[in-house]
Amino acid sequence: MKKKILIIAMALALVSVIAMPMAAFAEDSTVTGQQGVSINISVPASVAFGTFSSVNGPNSSNQSITVNTTGTWQIQVKDAMDTFGSVAKPAGSGGKMVEASGTDYITPSPKILTNALVIDASSVGGVSVTLSASDQALFSGQLAYSGTKSIAFRQTTAYDPALPAGNSYRIVVTFTASAT
Repeated sequence: MKKKILIIAMALALVSVIAMPMAAFAEDSTVTGQQGVSINISVPASVAFGTFSSVNGPNSSNQSITVNTTGTWQIQVKDAMDTFGSVAKPAGSGGKMVEASGTDYITPSPKILTNALVIDASSVGGVSVTLSASDQALFSGQLAYSGTKSIAFRQTTAYDPALPAGNSYRIVVTFTASAT
């Protein structure tokens, strides 16, 4: 009889454990964030016109700029007025290509093209900029953007002097991207 009572007690204990509600606990986490303003551009490392095609002729090289931005943005361009080798680009030559050897700007009297370089983005919503030593807006946008914009480097030649072998006309263009 004791065995029967023990078995019945164990059975009742098992039923009470199974019938006992299981405890459950849940909690939520709210996750928030905000996209920061950023911009990244990729521009051509170099552009080579080769031999200019004609006097007063447009010489053009079509290139692409990649733009990735999260806010209102602008891209500006200017002549870097750089130092090439140990020689600074001459004062007053802003926007214009200047004679250089493979290692330096020619000094003391480099040849300078008559016309400034033009960067044209007008076919894709930008503007056409005649380059100078000051920043000028080339593109701008009010919305986040990720894509490619086409530009053309255009150099109109006049009766500019031919250069000796090994020399070429040179300019460094600075692209500055900003986003707000």
